[in-house]
Amino acid sequence: MARAAVSPQAPYQRIRQHLLAPIQSGAWPPGHRLPSESELVARFGVARMTVGRALRELQNEAFNVSEFIFPSPSAIWTKLLEFHSVIAQHAWRTFW
Repeated sequence: MARAAVSPQAPYQRIRQHLLAPIQSGAWPPGHRLPSESELVARFGVARMTVGRALRELQNEAFNVSEFIFPSPSAIWTKLLEFHSVIAQHAWRTFW
């Protein structure tokens, strides 16, 4: 009897990847409404805690995800500091 293929990923990782792929590709831009926890629970057949873990994992990756997608404040601050550094280097070279 053939056995069904079992995914090596934990369920929360499959959900995280399912949510992350359209975010990274730009299919879900900032401000896009995420599927609800209830929808994800039904779609993946997992407990609400599993969906919550997937969302926490995304938040740890610098996404502010609750109902909508936004970069986290720390990610925005990091980008601002990088931008400031580039501008400062450019201004220094231009000045001298």
